[in-house]
Amino acid sequence: MGLQLEDINAGPIKWYHGEMDQNTSCDAARWTAKMVKSLDFKSFPEHDYRTLQEEEFRNLMDWLMK
Repeated sequence: MGLQLEDINAGPIKWYHGEMDQNTSCDAARWTAKMVKSLDFKSFPEHDYRTLQEEEFRNLMDWLMK
């Protein structure tokens, strides 16, 4: 029982992940993202968790406002 990632269909969902993130590897994030329907996964090699939020915040807000 419990949450089944395959059953999530809330799209569209954007998942941005910094490849320099020390808490979650990009491979683990990408694997998890593949299990969720309607999910757009994008990785950023030059960012970690904090810098990704700082640098991509405007782009994410523009997407949310559409």
